[in-house]
Amino acid sequence: MMIIAGTPKQVIARLRVLLQETRPGILAFWGNDGTVTNEDARTCIRLLGQEVMPAMREIGKELGLNSPFEVDAPVHLKYSTDLKRMPQAAE
Repeated sequence: MMIIAGTPKQVIARLRVLLQETRPGILAFWGNDGTVTNEDARTCIRLLGQEVMPAMREIGKELGLNSPFEVDAPVHLKYSTDLKRMPQAAE
């Protein structure tokens, strides 16, 4: 499942399995690649935005997956408020 392609219904079904099995914090989409017409590229992007991504949001809610932005996750351990400081190694 490194590359998922197909109709929105097929893509959503495969991505549901991916979300259930891997439970990612962030999921990125690549709209299209290769030699496609401008019209086909726009159709792909439109279907992603109108059908696939809203379904992914709903599936994420069903599975209790939260965006790092929703849970206020630190972007670096330095900014974490719930971790103990580890002693520094001697230089």
